[in-house]
Amino acid sequence: MKIVIGVTYSYPYIGSGIGNVAMKQAEELAKLGHKVTIISSDVPKYKREFTRNKVKYLKGKLILRLEKIGLPIPLFFLNRKMKKAIKESDIVHVHDSLYPSSYQITRFAKKYNKKIILTQHIGFIKYKIRIANLIEKFVYNTLGKNIMKKSLKILILNEDVKDYLLKLNIPEAKISFLPNGVDTNLFKPSSKKDKLELRRKYNLPLNKPLVLFVGRLVEKKGFDKLYEARSKDFLILFVGGGEVPKQMKSDKEALFFGEKNQNELKEFYQLSDLFVLPSHGEGFPLSIQEAMSSGLPIITTNEPHYKKYLDSSNAILINPTTEEIQKNIKEILSNPSRRNKISLEARKKSVKDFGWDKNIKKLLEVYEK
Repeated sequence: MKIVIGVTYSYPYIGSGIGNVAMKQAEELAKLGHKVTIISSDVPKYKREFTRNKVKYLKGKLILRLEKIGLPIPLFFLNRKMKKAIKESDIVHVHDSLYPSSYQITRFAKKYNKKIILTQHIGFIKYKIRIANLIEKFVYNTLGKNIMKKSLKILILNEDVKDYLLKLNIPEAKISFLPNGVDTNLFKPSSKKDKLELRRKYNLPLNKPLVLFVGRLVEKKGFDKLYEARSKDFLILFVGGGEVPKQMKSDKEALFFGEKNQNELKEFYQLSDLFVLPSHGEGFPLSIQEAMSSGLPIITTNEPHYKKYLDSSNAILINPTTEEIQKNIKEILSNPSRRNKISLEARKKSVKDFGWDKNIKKLLEVYEK
């Protein structure tokens, strides 16, 4: 098959869970002999056209970014080569209807009478900035619905997204459940010896408990709540893109490492003792899957739609106030037996349900149907 995948961010951008999912799906499809092209923005600036791991990349010139009002959305226009790739494709698969690029790609796919698949990663996210909420609501009810109507199938990660789509009057028959995958061979537990060596590599304390956060430094991810829960009893490591608030930069109980590629990221999971993500409005974060695969105990928000993946055996689900975050961090760090049980169950769940081979098998069934 000739497959075009449309996503806002892609390689070499490393701060997007959606972008990483699209890239991994593309690479796995290419391994199976399919001809795959990714269309995305040129953030960060890189080659406009290149091939990596048998996947062709076409990058659109950035026109505008809306991050100043809280929306991580780059605007770019499709060029001639992108339109040609869409015209010659068998399947066009776009990731999330919130982005203007998804609308453009869908519009041209429909013009050329192509089969369109949509993965809707998230539902409506409430931001503190009112204009961001108004823009998001407007987009979902206009361009977003247009994409959904043109799509033959909409793939979702959880029931919360499904409920939101039903509120937009999307037929339930269009909606299918497909969890993201994770590379369980890359993200895996480390030995005590390897953990110490990695801590030495990054000049981190050998004996102090290390709490890991992976994600963009934005309100939705709850990084500020975790920062407020800091303590002299443990050190918090923040890995992910975004601007570090000035008052946090010189703190001795929190360190910021910026964005990391997949090989570096796996090392941060392996050198840590605990993973915390107090986010809201997520589909099912890739970082949680990576942490589970790495055998880390997890503290995250008690979202009802996480029940397909998480329960008390493999995670600690909380109301993510600063007090609750700190309390649960201290409790799990002081209970090695419970921590070990949760770690083992998390890894087992990951290997059983989240391998990319399972994701791609189900995805191909959708394409072929």
